[in-house]
Amino acid sequence: MKYLILLLLLMNLVSCGKDSFINPYGTQQTVYKVEPAATEDYSYEFGDQVCSTGKQSFITFKQACDGLKDEQLNNECAGEQRAELFTISSCPGSFS
Repeated sequence: MKYLILLLLLMNLVSCGKDSFINPYGTQQTVYKVEPAATEDYSYEFGDQVCSTGKQSFITFKQACDGLKDEQLNNECAGEQRAELFTISSCPGSFS
């Protein structure tokens, strides 16, 4: 009887910390089906009764930030509005 109790105690100690459920088929890899990322265009248009920047469109964020600073591209118009958009968009560098 002592040996049976000792054997049960030993089996209990050996099995501590192990998963009680063992998957006989192994682990399955999860496959996610995700749509490819869509391209994003960046654009703006500012104007008033005196002048207009015209509609400006860019493919990358950096190009849009550079475009905001370009006086010739924007017909030297809406400088304050472009500066504000540059700042709130967290464009790299400074507007001036």
